[in-house]
Amino acid sequence: MRFHRLSRHSPPTQRNEHRAPKSFDAGNPHRETQPRRYTNGKLHAGVPDFVLYNTENGGFGVSRQNVVVLQKLNPDGSPSGSGVIKFYTDADLNSSNAIFTVLLADLGVTADTTLNLSVYAFDNYFTGNLTDAIEAMVYTPSKPRFAASDLPDAGIAPHAKVKLKVTAPAGGAAASPSQTGLLLQYRDSDVRNESQAVVVKP
Repeated sequence: MRFHRLSRHSPPTQRNEHRAPKSFDAGNPHRETQPRRYTNGKLHAGVPDFVLYNTENGGFGVSRQNVVVLQKLNPDGSPSGSGVIKFYTDADLNSSNAIFTVLLADLGVTADTTLNLSVYAFDNYFTGNLTDAIEAMVYTPSKPRFAASDLPDAGIAPHAKVKLKVTAPAGGAAASPSQTGLLLQYRDSDVRNESQAVVVKP
């Protein structure tokens, strides 16, 4: 199970100590586990507004359909109302990559809103333990630090090559400081070659 924490932008601080958000069990998203602590140095503080996680549609062993749940949180981190399910988890069989789709309108934000987000991966089958984390990312959808264009609408054929135009939009470095490059994902590829991280050096 993957766990995403989303919070709106708040003024930067020099040093902020936070608790990582409480995790949600895939079979019972309201069952919380012990949060762990982390410290960030220069990014933004903020109370999580939402948690975005994947789970089996209808409960464990019911449908074999994996869906994305958007759960609004109260200021204390507890669930506020029922989660919203609008999309299936975008992932291939035996893949280590997954795309969680969410509408900005469901978050109550626009593309110009600066978001804080952290991503947590849990072993949902054997132990329930947290296995990986990417924390305190800052990103503005309308102002990425780097953007790519000239990608063919039909995609790129296997073993083919294409040149991408990479630009640095004005204001993107300040609005999306956590972005270091581009993540290329290859659908229906060998599970060992599904993605490629391209670090951009201006």
